[in-house]
Amino acid sequence: MRRAGLTASAELLVLKSQTMAVHACPGMTNNEVATRILDGYRHPSPAACSDEMYNLMQHCWAQLAFQRPTFYELIDELSALSTQDHDD
Repeated sequence: MRRAGLTASAELLVLKSQTMAVHACPGMTNNEVATRILDGYRHPSPAACSDEMYNLMQHCWAQLAFQRPTFYELIDELSALSTQDHDD
């Protein structure tokens, strides 16, 4: 459960950074968002979000916790994306 919570929290942080800190799901409370996520809802890709970043975000919301990246894997992937952005 700890792994799942850390990864989901990190994914929300990434989502916030991609939406310029606007509420990720306007019109829904945090409890409603959590319920929808458990039911399979996935936030659509923010307008300025790269496909690579969105794929990473989706990976964080895998239904089964063991399929989600660890926090350290997430850091590595974010670092690689950051390096890739600077190379472009």
